[in-house]
Amino acid sequence: MNAIPLEGSPLDLGLCFESGQAFGWECEGGWWRGVTSGRYFRLRVGDGCLLWEGLPEREDNEEYLRHYFRLDCDVSRIYSRLAEADPGLAPLIERWRGLRILRQPAEETFFSFMATACNNIPRIKAGLRELRELCGTPVAEAEGRVWKEFPSARVIGAQEEDRLTAIRGLAFRGRNMRRCAGSLPADFFPRLRSLDYPGARELLTGQPFIGPKLADCICLFGLDFQQAVPVDTHIHQIGVKYFGLPEAPLSARVYRQTAGAFRDRFGGLAGWAQQFLFLGEIGGDDGQTV
Repeated sequence: MNAIPLEGSPLDLGLCFESGQAFGWECEGGWWRGVTSGRYFRLRVGDGCLLWEGLPEREDNEEYLRHYFRLDCDVSRIYSRLAEADPGLAPLIERWRGLRILRQPAEETFFSFMATACNNIPRIKAGLRELRELCGTPVAEAEGRVWKEFPSARVIGAQEEDRLTAIRGLAFRGRNMRRCAGSLPADFFPRLRSLDYPGARELLTGQPFIGPKLADCICLFGLDFQQAVPVDTHIHQIGVKYFGLPEAPLSARVYRQTAGAFRDRFGGLAGWAQQFLFLGEIGGDDGQTV
């Protein structure tokens, strides 16, 4: 068993994995298990450390986890900056202490969030797990099962459409994922990572089936643009409540207004603020529609 000392820095794996930003992790017996970037991990927090096992055994597994969970960041300072920007956020930060914005693989984040359209978290997780089982590459055998990596765009694009639409939890989303995957150029994800936030967002919204909210989810959770604010009806209502925005249908203009209000208040940490406020709005209900 390996251990990364947290040195008093808060980390709550349940909040990170069940807050609508990641869908590939499962918990059993207090241990979280999942595959990311071709690595299987078994994780828990205890004795002030992140306890972990990883397969395959690689020298950079610890470095990967430090990056993935932002253990290189002073998250307590991030919390303080958010509370300084808006003292009303302090009770939510205390309630959801240990929540972090993860640094996830861009390609997996892209297709995972395509599965969220008009969907809820349990169905999303079940559908994406079945997608892994259908066409993911085996990474490790552990705890009586074979753990598979999230399939690449090339693999998704090569699937028969009816096999994807038959996955409960994907349905029409599987069709959209396949068609979008088939249209992406080979250098799409390296190019995406080379751009700044406005450029990445523009490239994303130019793809089939990727609207502004999905683009901002991918920017925030898969590209490390912490200023990105995915706006849905919940976040818009938060904007009405916290920033005095007018009540109006969620149009492109209202979307820009709402995201802009978050960035005006919280700057480059606007994405963190919306995540705390989103959890405060839904009360941690993991059956919530995303």
